[in-house]
Amino acid sequence: MAKKKEAKKDLENKKEIEKQEEIQKGIMQKRIQNKQIRWAVFMMAALLIIIVAIPLIIKMNNKFTYINLKWEKTKLGDLKFFSTKIPVTTTTNAATGSVTQNNYVTGYYTMPYFRSDPRKINDINVSLYEPGKIKFKQAGKVYITLEPGNNECEEDIVALANLAGFLSGFGGLTAKSAFNDKEYATASKFPYVTCNNTPDNTVIVVQSGNQSSIMQKAENCYEMTFKDCDLMKVSEKFILIMLEEYMKKFKLK
Repeated sequence: MAKKKEAKKDLENKKEIEKQEEIQKGIMQKRIQNKQIRWAVFMMAALLIIIVAIPLIIKMNNKFTYINLKWEKTKLGDLKFFSTKIPVTTTTNAATGSVTQNNYVTGYYTMPYFRSDPRKINDINVSLYEPGKIKFKQAGKVYITLEPGNNECEEDIVALANLAGFLSGFGGLTAKSAFNDKEYATASKFPYVTCNNTPDNTVIVVQSGNQSSIMQKAENCYEMTFKDCDLMKVSEKFILIMLEEYMKKFKLK
């Protein structure tokens, strides 16, 4: 009889131990589950931060200030573009460089997209009568004079269109295409214009050469020489020279 009682007690003790073990096992499983949940929440939060933060960081890194203008770099596939907005006033004139004070700014001119980083166009030789100043005659038109057959690179037409658009859109000048070869100009029905035969107008001669450069040859005459297919870079440097002088009259906010 005593043995039966001991056996019953041992069985009860065993069941109690098994019950306690199950309880402890449940507690451990719950702790593990809680840790997994916390880790999952942490990972989701981290992922969300990365998704939100990376574009912001990239956008911040793609913005910079140069020649007193705020620029932004954007990408379209493998192509990079650089854009900015130029403050304009009721008296803005790119030809004379005259502007009013900051509190008279009436709007902004959106630049044609640059293909070159404006901070890095430093390999072009520049020689002007007054360093940093490109001036335009007020009478008549501005002629962009080309050599026959020098639009062989795919970006050349875009470069010339951007330059003409800037001179007319921002500078308020009338930009016209011309050729420096008389026979070719006559056959193509374009004006025949050189720096010598058109002294009353500003003439920008675009020509190919062994070295990219911007040279002032006379009061009314500038030569933009490009090596290989660097016309886009040279034309953008020409624009930057005008902008740098113009933006000196504004304080960066």
